[in-house]
Amino acid sequence: MLEAIAARLGRLLVLAALLFLATTTIAVGQFREDMHSKLLAGENVFFDQRQPRETRTIKAEWIRDAAEKNVPINILGAVVLGNLDLSYHTFNTRVKIVASTFENNVDFSYSNFKNESSFSGEFKNGANFEGANFQNGAGFGGAFTNANFNGITVNGVFEATQTEFTVGATFQRAKFGGDVRFTAAKFLTQANFDLCEFRGNAAFSQADFSKSVTFEQAHFWAGAGFGGLPSMKQLNAKFQARAVFDRAIFDYIADFRGVTFEEEVSFRWTKSNALITFEGALFKKDVEFFQVELSDVNFDGSAFRGKASFEGTHVTGAAGFGRSASAGVCRFYQPVNFADVEIGIATFGRYTEFKGPVVFDAATFGDTSGFLDVDFDSSVEFADTRFTGTAVFRGVVFHDKADFRFARFEGTSVFGSSPLRQLEFEKDTSFSGAVFERGLTIVGAKFLGETYFVGTKFRSSTTVITTEFHSSADFRQAQLQGPAYFGSEVRTEPAKSTTMCFSSVNFNYAIFENDAHFEGARFEGSLSLRGTQFKALWFSPTGQVDGHEQFSSTIDLRGAVYDRIETDWKALLINSNGGRRQEPYDRQPYVQLQQALKSAGLEGPADDVYLEQMKNETHARRWNSRWYYLIYGKVFNYGVGARPWLAVALIFALGAILFSLPGATTSERYTGATLLPRIWAGMGLSFRYLLPFNLPFESAWKPRGWAVHVANSIRLIGWILIPILVLIVTGVIHRSPK
Repeated sequence: MLEAIAARLGRLLVLAALLFLATTTIAVGQFREDMHSKLLAGENVFFDQRQPRETRTIKAEWIRDAAEKNVPINILGAVVLGNLDLSYHTFNTRVKIVASTFENNVDFSYSNFKNESSFSGEFKNGANFEGANFQNGAGFGGAFTNANFNGITVNGVFEATQTEFTVGATFQRAKFGGDVRFTAAKFLTQANFDLCEFRGNAAFSQADFSKSVTFEQAHFWAGAGFGGLPSMKQLNAKFQARAVFDRAIFDYIADFRGVTFEEEVSFRWTKSNALITFEGALFKKDVEFFQVELSDVNFDGSAFRGKASFEGTHVTGAAGFGRSASAGVCRFYQPVNFADVEIGIATFGRYTEFKGPVVFDAATFGDTSGFLDVDFDSSVEFADTRFTGTAVFRGVVFHDKADFRFARFEGTSVFGSSPLRQLEFEKDTSFSGAVFERGLTIVGAKFLGETYFVGTKFRSSTTVITTEFHSSADFRQAQLQGPAYFGSEVRTEPAKSTTMCFSSVNFNYAIFENDAHFEGARFEGSLSLRGTQFKALWFSPTGQVDGHEQFSSTIDLRGAVYDRIETDWKALLINSNGGRRQEPYDRQPYVQLQQALKSAGLEGPADDVYLEQMKNETHARRWNSRWYYLIYGKVFNYGVGARPWLAVALIFALGAILFSLPGATTSERYTGATLLPRIWAGMGLSFRYLLPFNLPFESAWKPRGWAVHVANSIRLIGWILIPILVLIVTGVIHRSPK
């Protein structure tokens, strides 16, 4: 009995299940037929996404049927089965398929959307919109796999905020007529925006590019926003792989503030007609701005952890680096290349640091170029650089070598301290071959390494150098056209001294076409002016600078020429120990100094210089001729003053007295002569024997006895003194040669 009852109950349950299944199938079929009918009628087809997938599934062909009937398509939350192929189709009404899942391929390529269109959800097997034309904007959202938007045309807003792209995302040659919004979009695949046209504002803030992205030859007609908040990196675009903007064009502001570039980034041949800002941007790998053409660019607070190349970049307006404390430090960790750049107004502010080598070779700076409190930790090169406007280097610290060889400064140039710190060159520095067309001022600087100005041309109206050279300074063959002030205030007469010091300095064969002022310069090492040409040369008139000797070592003045000089000649020629400062000895420096002093009416100092010259020449003579110069100096004072005439007069007077004594002379004509005739006879004999030659007539008086020896002695002395006196009178051995 019980078994029979159980069997009947089982059969009843099976029949009930079959009845439910049949009823459900009929209901689902009826439901789907209803959805199909709604689509064909252009009605909304909305599903609750919390419902099972089976109850939300529609066929792709139903959408195609609705499109062919040219009715509005408005679907929400559906699951679309089958390939949806509506390529080359024209949609005259609204198309809106949102929050839906496309299980198979979707193809709207070369379709024409004349009304509003939106697509969002999950596209699992590819979405092809290549060549599509969206005349009234387009919205996209959700997740796209193999998304192809190549060549699309959008006349309204293109909305893709928070959209996710996987496997592939390509927008080549797309034309966006309105604003484009990829805000917070995620590109988990390679993205390609090559040759795109963005005629409205393009927003990529918070976008995350996990793979490489390219914007080659993309054209941004309006604003391009990839960042905006440097202090909040999470709100700005992030490039986790290589980013390429080669040949891109930005016609309006391009905003990369706070953007992070994890890998290499390239802006080769990029062009910007408005401000492009990288304030607070982070470049973790190499970045290249090769031959970029920019209007204005801002790198305040940017960090370059890889190599940075700006070679050939042309900035018509302003380029700023590290100008603002609020933006942070603009720091370059690796080598930087600015070779061949052209910048209208360049400012490298106090918040700029270069950790690696920097190259500015052949760069051109326009109206203003300012380097203010910048740190160059490694070598820096400005070789062949051209500064067409004002060039300012204040408070800069060059921790390694600085190379300005053959640089051309066409405007005013200023090198000096800032309110914060002193300008310092800690290693070797070279300005050799450089040209300064206008005023040059180097004030308050410190050169710790060797400094070279070899062949430098100072064509400026005024050159002022008031600085400290702690190692050798080389100005060989330099040319200075205007007044030059070394440690002296400009345009004061006499120049007011302002302390500066040279360790050792070389001006050999330099040409000073105007006055050279060294009143406030201290020379702690050797000073070489060999072959240097001056118009007027000014040293300290007291030989002292701030209580110290102006010259502490040797001076080489060989071949130096000048029309006028102001100096303490003793300080110039004699060291503190009384020895000769001019090394090696040469007559020309002394003769040149005598000429300048005599032309200035300073006969006394000129004579003193001549005496110093002769003293040095006497000591320089060989022993066999030195005795003559010793006598010449001791007796005749080297022809200076009245001593030569006094010596001759003394010998003459002494001879006259001796010959006037009784018994000193005899005469056949005069016997028993009184005193007066003897005096006249003594004077005549003294004059006769003092001459180094015999007179053509006989004397009535002759010496006798001991007076004969006196006569011979006077004759011997006359042979020496009279020729020397004649040479002095005729100028043959005069101290100032003709």
